[in-house]
Amino acid sequence: MRNEADFMLSIDCRFPYEDGALAISLIEESCSISPNAAFRVLYELACRPASCMAADGVILHLMSKLHSELGHPFCETLFSIAERMSRGDSISLLEAESALKESQLYPGIYSALDLIVRAAEERYEDAVENLANEVMSFWKENEKGDGCSPNA
Repeated sequence: MRNEADFMLSIDCRFPYEDGALAISLIEESCSISPNAAFRVLYELACRPASCMAADGVILHLMSKLHSELGHPFCETLFSIAERMSRGDSISLLEAESALKESQLYPGIYSALDLIVRAAEERYEDAVENLANEVMSFWKENEKGDGCSPNA
């Protein structure tokens, strides 16, 4: 099995949207690696390039398969954002703030943060990116064992 970094590099800007069997195999592999790897697949599905010929229904089916395979507590929030993004919609600053606050509970889901930043309305991109950086700082502080907790 590949490690998280190798897996994510292998799908970056080259997810096989039109090859259903390979896409499903990558979904299953991502879920066996880590939530972060699975959320990178979700990012690739939600942010597919204009050159992608796969129908929206295919993308939504792949997202559904990923959702059912992963079973992570942040799925409901993030998949809702990803589905909207796949339709060309964005999220408000308030929605991004709420999702980022919730994401603090799950250290290491950097791909989820990337998706939230990308999904935000363009005029709020800098503010949302700053909030995502605060979440990453929170995770790093927690790694040091300083006793911080999002519930404290």
